[in-house]
Amino acid sequence: MNHRGQGAGLARTSSRWPWVALLASLLGLLASALPASPLFAFTREGMHRGQWWRLWTAHFVHYGSAHFWGDWLAFVVWAALVEAESRRALVVTLLGGAPLLLLALGSNCPTLREYRGLSGLDTALVLELILLRGFVSSEAGLRGLGPWLTRLLGRPALQVVGGLCLCLLAGKIAYEFLDGRAILARDLGTGVQLLPAAHAFGALLGLSVGLVYRQPTSADHVPAR
Repeated sequence: MNHRGQGAGLARTSSRWPWVALLASLLGLLASALPASPLFAFTREGMHRGQWWRLWTAHFVHYGSAHFWGDWLAFVVWAALVEAESRRALVVTLLGGAPLLLLALGSNCPTLREYRGLSGLDTALVLELILLRGFVSSEAGLRGLGPWLTRLLGRPALQVVGGLCLCLLAGKIAYEFLDGRAILARDLGTGVQLLPAAHAFGALLGLSVGLVYRQPTSADHVPAR
């Protein structure tokens, strides 16, 4: 195999591996392990001081190990699955969506003093995956886990599953607004309260990104040969 063939092989391999999701997950793991976690949390005082990095880093720091591991493990899975569908969608979510989510929370939740956690982004990624895989319009000639699953089950079946998942997600967010506690993580730690608005804005973010990138492109998938 010549150098050109080797380069093409490496390009195909890199396009299949969810390296953006893995890199973001590793950076999140590192940020949560550092003793300077309070410097990464979203705070109004930090925003007034121009500490804009908090708009990204706040998603990856948490209030305790139970809070962290649940959020982080979900992020690893959802981010990798979304990247398998559209790497561009994941990059836009992490670089542009993450700060917008926190700015929306800061503007609409006047009592919010500090925010930490990945649950808002996790919600966005779940909704993106539902739209990108459950309601994909066309992907002729593409290969990978998602296209294989569509061929196996059929697009109508996946649309039913996608619609059911959308209803379950909406019900989950509504329940959390009414009950004030998370369904999946009832105890977030002493003095830590659930912020359902983070999941609601995360769902809006995921809806926006998912609709924009619902049509797969050659940059997101490797065509079958």
